[in-house]
Amino acid sequence: MKILLVDDDPISSNALYDYLLSKGYKTNTAATAKECFEKLQSEEFDVLLLDFVLPDKSGLEILNELAKNTRYNDLTKIMITGFGSIKTAVEAMKKGAYDFITKPIDLKYLIQLLKRIEKEKKIIEERNMYIEHLSNINIDIVQAKSRTMNQVWELAKQIAVSDSPVLLTGETGVGKDIVARYIHAKSKRSNRPFVPINCAAIPKDLIEAELFGSEKGSFTGAIQRKRGKFEIANNGTLFLDEIGELDVSLQSKLLRVIEDGTFYRIGGSELVKTNVRIVAATNRDLKKLLANGKFREDLYYRISTFHIDIPPLRQRKEDIPVFLNYFIDMIARKYNKKTPKFNEEDYNLLCDYSWPGNVRELKAFCERLIVLSYHNEIKEKINNILDLDTKEANTNYSMKFIVRKHILDVYNKTGKNKLQTARLLQISRRTLHNKLKEYGVD
Repeated sequence: MKILLVDDDPISSNALYDYLLSKGYKTNTAATAKECFEKLQSEEFDVLLLDFVLPDKSGLEILNELAKNTRYNDLTKIMITGFGSIKTAVEAMKKGAYDFITKPIDLKYLIQLLKRIEKEKKIIEERNMYIEHLSNINIDIVQAKSRTMNQVWELAKQIAVSDSPVLLTGETGVGKDIVARYIHAKSKRSNRPFVPINCAAIPKDLIEAELFGSEKGSFTGAIQRKRGKFEIANNGTLFLDEIGELDVSLQSKLLRVIEDGTFYRIGGSELVKTNVRIVAATNRDLKKLLANGKFREDLYYRISTFHIDIPPLRQRKEDIPVFLNYFIDMIARKYNKKTPKFNEEDYNLLCDYSWPGNVRELKAFCERLIVLSYHNEIKEKINNILDLDTKEANTNYSMKFIVRKHILDVYNKTGKNKLQTARLLQISRRTLHNKLKEYGVD
């Protein structure tokens, strides 16, 4: 990440410059507004650390000029001042500052801030790469053979032009997240953030802060202001995955944001405005949750302005070869491995299997097929991985069983090398350790 530090005090500027360099940040300096603009025009920077008082212009004037040029939309601006006040901070934020810090600078806080910015920029970069990939390649995964799935894609494309909420339903692993990303990529918000959040993966006492953000000191451990997903996704799309798991007490707050686009951060008194398109997803029957009082009726009707139900893979078996070839080719290139060839008997065997884990299970199967590099025939590979023969191709396995078998197969194939196994599975060593412990394997 590249930083431009603008400060007319040579002592503090040099000290901060040396410190940022020691932390691995590429840094350049400027002492005046004129020099600042010259540097910005000649080089690309990710972050601008801007002093409030400069000899030729104030920091606020510089922010005002930067706001007029779309070239600097992706430049994150942080205001630095020796005389901080709430009024000045609010004014700086209104003119596009990401944050406002006072001198003497708390270096620990500054590094935390830069790391957070770096993480957010990485998310946006990955999103842009995904959109480029989605729009530039011939997406077999979208050009499904089944009538039902083509109807899903066509409906998603029609819905994308609207700003109204969308509810995606379907079993685990059918690809609700892919459809959500497709809707975003085809919408007028495609050049803005796509921000996913799994409502089931975050503890009840933390989900509110994740969604709406929090102010410094609002609870134990809140050492700085944190922006929530609604702020990060501003002018883009917020994907609420597993919305059926959201606690009823939080559903009313979510409804208010969807209704009027405003909310308060935890511990905050400032009303925050946001403009997001909501795409929600669930594998649960929300109407049953309504009947049991576990989901608000008003929220349900608000998020289901448009509703797309994604059928399970077993109901569209003609798509299995399409997904299979797509994943096999993608994973083989990823690991620089030879692509296996399938004959009609192989396809029939795979199409006869019920795929209880849907597309997610099929992708895991393809990865195992490529990574484990069996030397026997394709049919035997299929039997080994799915643990079936043609007579039991319709046996149902739970996702937990499939994941366990996949992890243990890779672990044994690597000679029980945990580091290599974690790399192949693309999980952390701690996650692998916990999984092996759960399976009773050391």
